[in-house]
Amino acid sequence: EMRDRRLRQIEIGKLPEKERHVDLSRPQQGVQPRHPRGIACVVVLIALPALAGLWCLFVADRGTAVTAAGVGALTAVVTNLALVAALVATGPVTVGSWLRFDELSAVLATVVSVLALTVLTYARRNLHEDAAVGRFFAAALGLLASTLLFATAGRVSLLVAAWLLASTSMVGLIGYRRDGAARAAARRAA
Repeated sequence: EMRDRRLRQIEIGKLPEKERHVDLSRPQQGVQPRHPRGIACVVVLIALPALAGLWCLFVADRGTAVTAAGVGALTAVVTNLALVAALVATGPVTVGSWLRFDELSAVLATVVSVLALTVLTYARRNLHEDAAVGRFFAAALGLLASTLLFATAGRVSLLVAAWLLASTSMVGLIGYRRDGAARAAARRAA
């Protein structure tokens, strides 16, 4: 009963003066702390690989596509490590109710970003003469960004959107060469 009365007082704003002050040095139960740098890192973690992928697809030639892919994947790894440090120091980082970087997201994002950096480093060495290297890197970075979005999604609608983007990127990876066999394989995958 006391708890219900206190909740009603909070809802209508009629708390006694001495109880209106909240000590921000101690975490409050049920209140998510705000981390401006952490929020920026979560946004960069997802946005930079996506922007690098768009750069590879629309702007870059072979040489700059390789560089943009490396920068996108390396930035994802470094940003992920910064977020893991913030997670250890202060707890989960949230961006409203849309994105959440917690322990599970940290594990998944670490595995995905390190794996993407490894794959893109290998691809850089083996696809340097391929005419479609820009499309390959764009699809790979799109898959990285959408998987990181999937790992940090805080809402089901965002989770579904990330899943669809990852599926589209995977189809793009399968058929990036656009020859007959690649197109048939991409159609089967879609």
